[in-house]
Order: sequence, then structure tokens, then C-alpha cells
Amino acid sequence: MIYTNLYHKFISSRPKRVKVPNDCLESHHIIPRSLGGTNAKDNLIVLTAREHFIAHLLLWKMSTGNAKYKMANALWYMSHLPKHKRHISSRQYAILREEHGVISSNRNRRLWADPIHKAKRSASISRAKKDLGHITAEHTKSVWANHTQEERASRSKNITKGKKQGWSNKSAEYKADYSSRLKQGHKNMDPIKRKIASDKMRAYWRDPIQRAKRIASITKAGRLYRAKKKQSIS
Repeated sequence: MIYTNLYHKFISSRPKRVKVPNDCLESHHIIPRSLGGTNAKDNLIVLTAREHFIAHLLLWKMSTGNAKYKMANALWYMSHLPKHKRHISSRQYAILREEHGVISSNRNRRLWADPIHKAKRSASISRAKKDLGHITAEHTKSVWANHTQEERASRSKNITKGKKQGWSNKSAEYKADYSSRLKQGHKNMDPIKRKIASDKMRAYWRDPIQRAKRIASITKAGRLYRAKKKQSIS
């Protein structure tokens, strides 16, 4: 109640001004639009930047419930956007941060509960991932194109060696835990996704070309492993 009276006294005590370009004055909604205010002339007042910040600070302090979160959101942006950046105390910052987090979480939940917004957002994320994957693939091709055949072979060998060493350096407990989590994850997988993955793997192995390539790769890896082990023993 005290802050409500202070706010109305503060607004009524401001002189009448006319806003002109580049004069650093700002328009303020006496009743904020987020609280039902309009753009009518009797709901607008021209304030200095300092007065505008004080007005929103009083609005935040006088509001309660959901209105307080909305005013906290407005004050948060006034305190952080480069155009409106103002200085606040550390205590005010802590309170504002908490209340701004609440309103942001509620807004995100409400948006993601809307199937239309969710579909649009998911499509946007998918396009971004696809574009990023395309850029990464093109970059990789351009990098590898500048290497000689010997450099490519050496690089591939080092990558494979690093993967093997990384796994071999893991403890027995880690390996057992990792295998257990993989099996558990497969059991908990959605039945439809599991069937799709199984069908995809079966189709891969039924393809004679892919099957021949995979068998040749496994045979070559086994041969190299046995030769390396024999060399280390001798």
C-alpha cells in the first residue's frame, strides 16, 4: 500500500513533457500493458530515463502475485539490456533474478504445451541441426581434400589408436558398468524405436555389399590385432 501511494504521487508530480527525437526521454505506461493498460493518451507519460527506472522499481515493489513476476521481468530487462541498462543493488539483483527465473520457466512451459509452437520450434531446431551438419561435413571434406593419401592413412590410424587406448585404459568396473547401462538402456527403449533399430540392422546385414565390407573390416582388424600381439610377445 505504501509503495502504491508513492507510485501515484511520483507519477502525478512529474511535469508534462513532449517527447522529441534524440532528447533521451522515454514513454511510460502508467498502468503497464501487461497488467491491462492501453496506449491511450491518459495512460502515457513522458519521463526521463532515471524517472522511468524509478517508476518501474515502484511498480515491482507495489505489485503482488503474478503481477509482481511481470513487473520483475520488466525491471530485469531494464537493468540488463544495453539500451536501458541501469544500476541496482546486489540484494535487488538476487530477488529479481529469482523472480525472472520463475516467470521465464512458466512462459516456456506454456509455450511448449502448445502443439503448434512445439511443432514449429522442433522443425526450426531440426533445420538448424541439418544445416550445421552440412556445414561440418563440407568443412571435413575440404580439410581432408588438402591431405595426401599417406597423411590420411596416418590420421585414420592415430584416431583408431586413440579410441582403442581410451577404452583399454578404462577400469574393469567402468567397462562392466558401461555394458550394463547399454543393456539396460536397450531394455528400457521404446518398443517401436527398438523394432526400427533392429529392422535397420537386419537390412544392413542382408545387403551383400555392406556385409562383405563389414566382414572384411572385422577380418582386417583381427589380423592386425593378432600381428601386433605376436610382435609384442616376441
